[in-house]
Amino acid sequence: MCELLRKARKDEAEEILRLYRSAASAEGCTWDDNYPSAETVEADLTAGGLYVLEAGGTLAGCVSVCSERELDGLDCWQVREEHCEIARVAIHGTFQGRGLSVKMLLLLFRELSASGVRSVHILAAEQNLTAQRTYKSLGFSFYGKYRMFGHCFTAAEKIL
Repeated sequence: MCELLRKARKDEAEEILRLYRSAASAEGCTWDDNYPSAETVEADLTAGGLYVLEAGGTLAGCVSVCSERELDGLDCWQVREEHCEIARVAIHGTFQGRGLSVKMLLLLFRELSASGVRSVHILAAEQNLTAQRTYKSLGFSFYGKYRMFGHCFTAAEKIL
């Protein structure tokens, strides 16, 4: 199956929201019917940081490169310059278990590195063991635990 990572289009907003709802049922996921929302999708599209993974011509996953910089205040990061935050990493339920999240993130890291980004920061929900295994397999280092957005998270960083 051929995978392609590209920037999301505005006309895909509803499909992306459906993808989020599908992914929310995964064990350990902290998402619900209110988050991520249509407003979240719209904000990510407007900021130009929402990427989608096409697999066999179907929208199989998405990830956001965040413009908000909500994690900058955490005291754990090794690289504070030329970094970015990612969030809302999702693979549609019908595509889970095929290694597509790893492929999607590797494609994203290649693009980010080429644009001068030196590290990637993310929060992994403490109970989302699948996400933590994925990030660990990609070489993320795990740091402290933080309570944010009403949940407990582990901060993770990948040096590119």
